[in-house]
Amino acid sequence: MNTRESLPGRWVDLRFTLSDETVGLGPAVGWLAGALASGGPVWTWPHLGYLLLSLLLVGSAWGRLWVLAYEVAAPVRPAGALGEADGPSPALPYTEPGSLSAWFSRALAWLGNRVRHLYRIRGDRWIELWCLLAVLLVVSSLWGRQAFLAAWIGVALLALRYLSRGRPLALALLRVVAGVTWPWWAGHVAWAPLTGPSLLVSMLWGVAYAGWAELVAEQAGNDNFGRPIFRPVPPNGRALVCGDLAQAAVALYMLLSGEPVVGGGLALLLLGQVLLQAGLVRAGRWDEVARRTWPLAAAGIVLSGLVLGGWL
Repeated sequence: MNTRESLPGRWVDLRFTLSDETVGLGPAVGWLAGALASGGPVWTWPHLGYLLLSLLLVGSAWGRLWVLAYEVAAPVRPAGALGEADGPSPALPYTEPGSLSAWFSRALAWLGNRVRHLYRIRGDRWIELWCLLAVLLVVSSLWGRQAFLAAWIGVALLALRYLSRGRPLALALLRVVAGVTWPWWAGHVAWAPLTGPSLLVSMLWGVAYAGWAELVAEQAGNDNFGRPIFRPVPPNGRALVCGDLAQAAVALYMLLSGEPVVGGGLALLLLGQVLLQAGLVRAGRWDEVARRTWPLAAAGIVLSGLVLGGWL
């Protein structure tokens, strides 16, 4: 009797692990704010189930795609030559030389060799990339035309991410859109067409996210006990000013839009961040700035979505 614990015949494996990045702002917060800004029936079933499932996918799949768009550029093995070393492909049965089935068999063999060659060079990251892209496009198509278009915008962002590797300025500009803004758009169009105010506020929060992300500690490895080791965060006053000014612009927009209470609330949330930043920077504790201030910024993003959606 075969007593193995696995289920033979599976094609791919799906694993969820904790991210190496610091917990904080990110795509899931942007998606939630965008869904709230749409004013759709997100709290009724089955829309609540769609919301929770999408939060899981955006928080995990989009972040992983962003990493894979960079990692697939680096080969994990020497390229070598494409040929019989990649393994022969079995011919289709009942094929005669010169027939259409023989041509189709050769085409399948060539395609199989290409796939095996690519897998041997790049590893399984290409498979993960294409599977996650397929999930992104298929799920978005179930939401309608606008959500499907937003998914293709995300694919374009991933392509730009691939092309901008090694260019810090281009990556910083892309992070404005990819971190919070694009997930906000995707969450909004899942229930309603994107509006001008939602577009403007999402861009401002994207700038604030980009400034915050510059202060997040990068993992350098693990210690002997498996605990992560993070590189020190260098002083970056420009990132602080960029993030704070973007949030101030959101508060000012709410005040000018006839929402003085909300504008005042956003200003108070920003004031709390500025006070924390001042104390931590004065003490030289730059590593704690992003970790200590992100809850206030996340509250501001969600509050903005609630106001734009007419919930408040």
